[in-house]
Amino acid sequence: MKYVWQVLLTGIITISFACSKPAENGSVLVGKWQWTNSVGEFAGNDVLQPASNGMVSLMLKEDSTYAIEINNQPAEQGKYALFICQNKTIIRFDKTIVAGRLYLQYEQSIPEADKGKLRLYDYNITDGFNHHFEKVNQ
Repeated sequence: MKYVWQVLLTGIITISFACSKPAENGSVLVGKWQWTNSVGEFAGNDVLQPASNGMVSLMLKEDSTYAIEINNQPAEQGKYALFICQNKTIIRFDKTIVAGRLYLQYEQSIPEADKGKLRLYDYNITDGFNHHFEKVNQ
């Protein structure tokens, strides 16, 4: 019985620290990103887009803070951190982000972040959303 508890405790500690390695280079993410759409849910059938008269932007700053703007007006702000978990880069926001039709879970994997495109995927959620952003030149 003592052995079972040791193994269980070791497993819990290992899992809790599995995603604790900070990612080193997040500079490609720094900047202003305009949300274009989110695709997902059951069988990838739902497509969410900004309202026809709306624009939602995510600004990631070098000091690990973010800001959300709706139609160029501040809507939300907070902190984020980047981690490596199971060979994936994870962005962890300090809270779930809701901005108009955009709904970002507090943890997102980053499968794409280059050539002016950013894609975030709801991390560890079955039937999650792929969120698509395009870099805004400032």
